[in-house]
Amino acid sequence: MSTIEASEGKIITDVIPYVQAAISMQIDGNKDVAIPYLQGLPGMGKTALIQKLVSNIGANLVHCHFALLPLEDLSGIPQFKPIQFNEKEAVGTEWSIPELITKICRAGEDGKPVVVFLDDFHLCSPAHLELMFEMFTEWSLRGFELPAKTAFALAGNTSSKAGAKVQNSAISNRIASYPVRIDFEAWKRFAIKNDVNRKIVAFLSKDIYRSHIEEEELVNEQFGSARSWTRLSYLLNPLEKFKKGDVPTHELLYISKAHVGKNAASKFASFYKLFSSVNTEELFKVGSQYEISIPKEMDKLYIFIMAVCSEFSTCMYAQFESKNANFPIDHYYDVAAKIILMTANESKDMALVAIQEIIIHASAYNQYTKVEKKLRENMMRINSKLTEEIYNVTDELV
Repeated sequence: MSTIEASEGKIITDVIPYVQAAISMQIDGNKDVAIPYLQGLPGMGKTALIQKLVSNIGANLVHCHFALLPLEDLSGIPQFKPIQFNEKEAVGTEWSIPELITKICRAGEDGKPVVVFLDDFHLCSPAHLELMFEMFTEWSLRGFELPAKTAFALAGNTSSKAGAKVQNSAISNRIASYPVRIDFEAWKRFAIKNDVNRKIVAFLSKDIYRSHIEEEELVNEQFGSARSWTRLSYLLNPLEKFKKGDVPTHELLYISKAHVGKNAASKFASFYKLFSSVNTEELFKVGSQYEISIPKEMDKLYIFIMAVCSEFSTCMYAQFESKNANFPIDHYYDVAAKIILMTANESKDMALVAIQEIIIHASAYNQYTKVEKKLRENMMRINSKLTEEIYNVTDELV
């Protein structure tokens, strides 16, 4: 999928109603409905969306990379059998039950509908497409009928760099192609709850870096995707733990380039260094005499507030989960409120960014109402006039 095609696609979560409707109609016996085909860049969450949708409708999932399966798994194996031919005994053939049919039947043994999710559809060879044609028209494979209450969904993309092969018109005429883009906010909530490195989350949250989570595929170099950034985090987190601090720039550049490519790695390394320079531990330390200094430059101010909000949220939700009665929760709210108001004196827009960032973290943990109310109360206590000015705009945005 080219950059232009991606921009014309819908956010992936917005196509759920179309895909769910098509699947439901297939399950109900309407075999004339077009098979939904999600077209999007690698690593953006197409598979996760189908898995969640299938779970929500109470169906069982058969997930396979159809194009990568050996043909004998899909078409069965010819076996000899005696036949009568021209009034003489002869040796004929019959096909064994394809393995895919067996998997689908087993998945439906409990009486639930079965959704067959054919991933990486764009890699299908002509031989695979022929078998797919039979499934989509006759609802059978090598003559073996598919169980009732079976539905299909496809995923892949159209880029030649991803190895996309030409579809024949017979297949194209039986599917509905939905170009999709990543739902960044949904990925961010996932990232927050699944401990994706907070510097990565903050980096990709900035508009000018957002494109690095949905880059066009490259053939001989890594490129940025939700999957590649998440996997970078899975390496970065234990490295920081092992080093008991931040990863040196030369190492960070090396491992980042290996995951997301040279361009994104260079920008992220610069961001990472500035983020790490914010002494959030001292800022929130009870009894600290650390002087809070708000950066004047907007880029540095953004990184500063993202580091502060990340520290506040990380510690706050660790406390929610552990129910630590000794955690200085009021102190954390006081510090966060004070820093947001000091930021507002430099830029109300950045103060809004800070509030929204805390709200996004709170929503990810289903603590929105509690956190927002407490934060606003603390801000009102410190400076009610400035707080009201900020929230007059914030209420329109939240």
